[in-house]
Amino acid sequence: PVNRHRERNRNHSNRLGSAQEISRLAAKILAEEGINDYLLAKQRAVQRLHLPSKTSLPKNSDVHVYLAEHLEIFDKDGLTGRRAQFKKMARQIMVMLEDFQPLAVGAVVDEIITKTSRIQIHLFAPTPEHVATALMEKKIPHQLTELVIRFTAAKAENKPVYSFLMANTPVSLCVFSEKERRKIPIDPSTGKPAKRYSLNTMKNILL
Repeated sequence: PVNRHRERNRNHSNRLGSAQEISRLAAKILAEEGINDYLLAKQRAVQRLHLPSKTSLPKNSDVHVYLAEHLEIFDKDGLTGRRAQFKKMARQIMVMLEDFQPLAVGAVVDEIITKTSRIQIHLFAPTPEHVATALMEKKIPHQLTELVIRFTAAKAENKPVYSFLMANTPVSLCVFSEKERRKIPIDPSTGKPAKRYSLNTMKNILL
């Protein structure tokens, strides 16, 4: 019985060690290799660590912690510049689209910004076409795609996303119905309700 207990402890320690290694390497991949997909980064980490393909993957939130740490240590100056740029540009976009009650989300808010991060704004409109019309009136070329937004572990919905470049920085505008403003989606990076900033908050941050 004692030996079996020791074996279980050893296996548990190995799993924890593997999860930390995967999280740390996945964070490095996200920071340095131009991808934003957490699952893909974790899968690549498993391959490079020569772990079994069925190895349990760590949570996105664990990778997110290591990503913040990696950027602070290895890209401090770049991170500082990107934080200022993202806040300024997000505010400009939110002012431009103020009629749609914009809320900044993602990298703008948590300030964990890689070289390939995008500015993400949630908008609230009677229909997605209202946003498309506003972008066309402002002569902003854009593409329409869809994004899976999760409100609970069991409930997910496809939402329209208008994407464009602003000063070579990718911008994504996710459109919700007006009645959904108080429904807070889950942040895929943390697994928690997404933290979002209103235009007034963004203005105060930049004072």
